[in-house]
Amino acid sequence: VEERDAEVFAWHVRRPKIVQTVLSLDADLVSLVELDQYESFFRGAFENAGYGSLWMKRPRPESADGCAILYKKNKMELIASHGFSYHDDLHATRRDRVALMALFSVKHGCQGEDNRILFVSTHLARNPENEQQTLVRIRQVCELMLELRKFASSHDCMHVPVVVAGDWNAGNMQRLRFMALAQKSTTLRSLGEITSDTALLQEAAEACIELAELCETGGDAEMAAAVRQEADEIRALIAGQETPETPTAPETP
Repeated sequence: VEERDAEVFAWHVRRPKIVQTVLSLDADLVSLVELDQYESFFRGAFENAGYGSLWMKRPRPESADGCAILYKKNKMELIASHGFSYHDDLHATRRDRVALMALFSVKHGCQGEDNRILFVSTHLARNPENEQQTLVRIRQVCELMLELRKFASSHDCMHVPVVVAGDWNAGNMQRLRFMALAQKSTTLRSLGEITSDTALLQEAAEACIELAELCETGGDAEMAAAVRQEADEIRALIAGQETPETPTAPETP
């Protein structure tokens, strides 16, 4: 057993195989999670194969791993990036997991079109079978959507496609319902603001309220309040669009 372990499972044997497996996919963008030895091995290994990379370590001191984004340098141009650490419990006292997002421009794209894309690599709380951890993941997804919106807004890319990848630790599709709600509210708000469509904005506000209720059910009052504030901001946008401008009275000669 020890001999076989040294032949197959030893880290110096396994890590080149990880690189080979990733390269065999020939992907333009890649998300890797639980990745350690980034500076000492993986960054250079992927750089030699034509990939640029970003990496963010988990904040817990005893954890050496983190999330990474790989991109083909001959196809993707990195414009901006941002990373943050999630609250890892419902009381917002501990941080352990991270999310890393990056805005890219697709090289050699169609002229006259916006060829940008937002790509996210993340790793949510562990133990998909644990209901308490599911509530933590709800909070983390809310945090992700709020951070993603701020990042997109600051780089004038609210309308570009978004790909979120990584380890979601969700046991089934039902567990992803809250994630879809968070994505829905963000997307509808963006489209509503771009098109001045109050119906889209109203639907975004309703998604926020439903998401806030899920947070409240799980006992996370702080995140519920943040999401309700988002709903209030959307309603204020609706009110501003529906309020007709008051005509200016002519000046008295």
